Amino acid sequence: MRHVLPTLWRAAAVAFQGHFKPLQQFCLYRPALTNAHRLHLRLCSEKASAASSAHPSAATYPVGMQPDPEAATKLLQVYDQTLRTLETLPADSVYRQNVEVVTRHRRGIVASAVDDRAAIERRIGVGHLEEVLEMARDELELVAHMKQWQPWQQSQDKAVPLQVLD
Repeated sequence: MRHVLPTLWRAAAVAFQGHFKPLQQFCLYRPALTNAHRLHLRLCSEKASAASSAHPSAATYPVGMQPDPEAATKLLQVYDQTLRTLETLPADSVYRQNVEVVTRHRRGIVASAVDDRAAIERRIGVGHLEEVLEMARDELELVAHMKQWQPWQQSQDKAVPLQVLD
């Protein structure tokens, strides 16, 4: 970090090609780090290296999301629960049909490679297993809401009249 700021200032000074003289005086400016700052930076780098050694892609997780070694088995459970909940919706519901197809496909991927996180993440292709698990939980919650809302039952009084413009 201590070499980044002077480099940026030098790059800015070169970009202005001497047209902005006050900028040149900041090229040599480097804030002094106190011992507390140095200790904090060292501890943060140790935590980051420990996290990256715990899981190969831990450094690239979204903020607040932690690696879960049981994510694949939890994902199978959520997919099974989603499929059971979908059975309570009408079979001709387009929502049910679409969610069933996606859920069965992803469940098959997870079931075929429970022990291989990388293969599951690569085949599903939407991020880490923990992110997929979060999406599956959200979908399960949405299925419950759709069951309550029943969008497949349209009454004639709520129908929107079609207007054709010439």
